[in-house]
Amino acid sequence: MRYFSLFFLFSIACQPDTTADDEGDCGIAGCPDTGTDTGAEADGEALYNNHCASCHGADGQGLDDAGPDIVHELHHNDAKLIDVILNGDGDMEPVDVTEAQAQLIVDYMRAAWE
Repeated sequence: MRYFSLFFLFSIACQPDTTADDEGDCGIAGCPDTGTDTGAEADGEALYNNHCASCHGADGQGLDDAGPDIVHELHHNDAKLIDVILNGDGDMEPVDVTEAQAQLIVDYMRAAWE
């Protein structure tokens, strides 16, 4: 009976954590934090750095022939910026992110450069 009780307690403790975020957590209760879930601004910055900075630079001012300065594009409303991120524009290919992630990117750009 003692073995069964210990097994039962262990199995409960090792169930997936259904409250965990899809990103930055292994989904198991007690799993060490990966440090990626530090708030929306950090998520937006990480998304920008992963998907945009290689062409537009860390500061949004463009990188030579890779991509143009986008800081001046912040006069557009969020819907327009999200549309460009999701669907591309001119030579820019669509970015493979969700609409919510695109919003985080826009929020980060506004917080960092406006």
